[in-house]
Amino acid sequence: FNPSTPPTTSTQQVNDWHEKELELKRREEEFRRQQEEFARQKEAHEREMERLRQEAAASATPSPDVSHLQKELSYLRENTVYKLKVEAIAARNLIPGTITGKRDPYAVIIINNYKEQTTVVKRSIHPTWNAEFSFFIEDINWSINLTIYDKNTLKHDDFLGKVVIPIKQLKEGVRRE
Repeated sequence: FNPSTPPTTSTQQVNDWHEKELELKRREEEFRRQQEEFARQKEAHEREMERLRQEAAASATPSPDVSHLQKELSYLRENTVYKLKVEAIAARNLIPGTITGKRDPYAVIIINNYKEQTTVVKRSIHPTWNAEFSFFIEDINWSINLTIYDKNTLKHDDFLGKVVIPIKQLKEGVRRE
């Protein structure tokens, strides 16, 4: 090991990064398509609801179609897919390692069955990752699970801490630290 030699990136790592980038673009495109389709369906249902309300107001008996469309619109609102951006910026004052006093920390973010991981910051108890991940949220009852580990080469990685944030506690457009 030569500390003056910069770390090299293997072809496999580059291919993995490229595959992750392509998968993220595919997921973003699918999300955009779903949003557009949802918006079209919602707009059509709302136009139809307005037409039926006007008809119902003009007649003495309400149309059974109104009830059916209200249920469909409610279903569409409840089953919207959201895009959530999670930024793993930094951690401060991690517990020092026992031998060197330093750690090799990384963060793992899990939401439902989706998992992302930051890079490992060598020899630090104040790591800065500045990593950004996008998740597609299908249920606001899911939670963000962020766990920090210390990378070990000879044995299992050490758990350093965890925070769980329920998604329904987040507000749109508001940053939470």
